Amino acid sequence: KQWYQRRVAITAGGLRMQGSAALNICAVACGAADGYWESGMHIWDIAAASVILTEAGGVVLSPVVGEQLDLLKRRIVAASSVELGTVLQSKIQHVDFPSD
Repeated sequence: KQWYQRRVAITAGGLRMQGSAALNICAVACGAADGYWESGMHIWDIAAASVILTEAGGVVLSPVVGEQLDLLKRRIVAASSVELGTVLQSKIQHVDFPSD
C-alpha cells in the first residue's frame, strides 16, 4: 500500500477503490462505503455523484480543513457524515492540480 493508504488504513476497516470517482461517491451515498477521497479527477467525474450523496444525507468536503469546497479544484472528501469527513480530512494529504 502507498503511504497515504497506510495512514488511513490504520484507523479504517479496509480500503476499496472501484475505478470510477462517481461510482465510489455513489457507494458512500447508498451505504456500501463510509467515506472516499480523491485528487486529480475532473468536475464531470464528480458533480452529479456529489449531488446524489448530499441528497442521501452525506457530505462532500474539501480535503483541506476549513477550506470551502470547490469542485473545480479537483479534490474531494466524500463521507457519510460530517464527523467522518472531518476525520478523513485530518488523515489525508491533498495534492494540488490545475483547476478545471
